[in-house]
Amino acid sequence: MWFCQMREYFRRIHPLTFGVLMVIPALLSCGVGQTPGEPPVPVSTPTLVPEDGPVLSPLDPSDEILAECIYGEVVIHIHVRLTITVEDRLVPIPPGVGISPECTHPLHTHNDSGVIHVEHTRLEEFTLGDFFVIGERWGEFDPLAGMQVVGVWINGGRYSSDYWTLPLTEGLDIRLDLVRLTSA
Repeated sequence: MWFCQMREYFRRIHPLTFGVLMVIPALLSCGVGQTPGEPPVPVSTPTLVPEDGPVLSPLDPSDEILAECIYGEVVIHIHVRLTITVEDRLVPIPPGVGISPECTHPLHTHNDSGVIHVEHTRLEEFTLGDFFVIGERWGEFDPLAGMQVVGVWINGGRYSSDYWTLPLTEGLDIRLDLVRLTSA
């Protein structure tokens, strides 16, 4: 009896309205904070350092936020493009920097496009140096080791300030030109 009443009720609803009622919950359940065409951010649990990796010096207390794992709804989600060259050769930014099965850190990459995702559950300011700290500790990505930065470009213009403290903001296009350090 109840089923027949519900069936009759749904027959009276305009098909377009019914479609909208079905699509909205589906859209709301999609991965929050994802860029189209990217794999979902894995569900994570808090962790500070991988258990079977290199022993690293403790984080500076001001860097503890970098060790946090993102879970829940993010209030900041911006994208920054990073390009690195070493002696005029492109250095790929690998996928999965800052992402492991256990944790997604506030700064991470989903693919090899060079796009850094800055996501957090609180409004925080992150810097380019923060991305390199995460890459070294939780991403096996340390392109600055044994290198010297000889040029920094922001949105096509020369940048003369400290690249390490450069705040990451939506739409930045950063290029770092590096050379190898030589031993005497």
